[in-house]
Amino acid sequence: MIQGNERWPAVRATIRFSLGQAADAVDRKDLFCHDLGQLFDRLQSASEGLNEVEKARCGLDGVAVELVLQIDPEKREILLDKLFKYCDMDLHLFTELLQILKRHYPDCHLIVPSLQGYELAREIHRFLGAPDLEYVYLKGEAEERLLMSGALEGLSFERILDDTERHYRERGGMERKKAEHGPGRELSMYLQGEEGEEEVLWMRVGIGLDYDREARLFSNRKIERTSVPKDRLLFPDKDEMYHFHLVSLSLISWQITKQEPIKDVDSLQIGSRSHSEIKLTEFGTFFAKACIPEDGFRNK
Repeated sequence: MIQGNERWPAVRATIRFSLGQAADAVDRKDLFCHDLGQLFDRLQSASEGLNEVEKARCGLDGVAVELVLQIDPEKREILLDKLFKYCDMDLHLFTELLQILKRHYPDCHLIVPSLQGYELAREIHRFLGAPDLEYVYLKGEAEERLLMSGALEGLSFERILDDTERHYRERGGMERKKAEHGPGRELSMYLQGEEGEEEVLWMRVGIGLDYDREARLFSNRKIERTSVPKDRLLFPDKDEMYHFHLVSLSLISWQITKQEPIKDVDSLQIGSRSHSEIKLTEFGTFFAKACIPEDGFRNK
């Protein structure tokens, strides 16, 4: 388990891992944590540059972002228990986190066990498509009810978003409601039925991280071009495992230097292209100097 620490006082995070028996599980976790730490660095820097109004939204403890994740590569499941940004900062939290998850766990299924806020629901739909509804808990004027299995027939994620947007549009807009709520509260969702409107207290949803054009999901990561001399490796198909292991030993760093959206003919984003660099760390440089002769290794 990894929790936020003194390095990132503006980030309250809890990340739990169930590593299982996979040979590369620890290396994948270490590289994921490395990239997540870089995101936390940017969040911390952004929070320190907030104006007084936005700082006040973070409360007395100064927490700007809250994140709770559970990652189980063996089950191919990622549970997003909480993701919330208390203030406006120049950083798109969901897409930044999504890129890191797709980079290291592209074969996993993203599950939100208790989705309550409209804004996160909108982000999921925008960048991943419409997830599957597993449970929907509703509150009407007279009663509360849980929809599951056959009771969900005819109900879609898009319908809930549409009904929610209509609800706020008829009441002066979302920005007005957010101002009334104040910081730290999420916008509720709503469903319009035959007997009136009901509030969506929470719903459990799930969606894959790999892209299928029909399902409108992002694709698995693939390397388009690399300068790594794979033909000189003893096991070329294990090159990513080598990378993970070297990063875990702090011998190299593998950092994203540039990202650009990939769009289809209708200008809809269907993925992203990342440019990265693999470099020796300071420790890796010293290690290489100590282990490699000045004239290199020669085949005999």
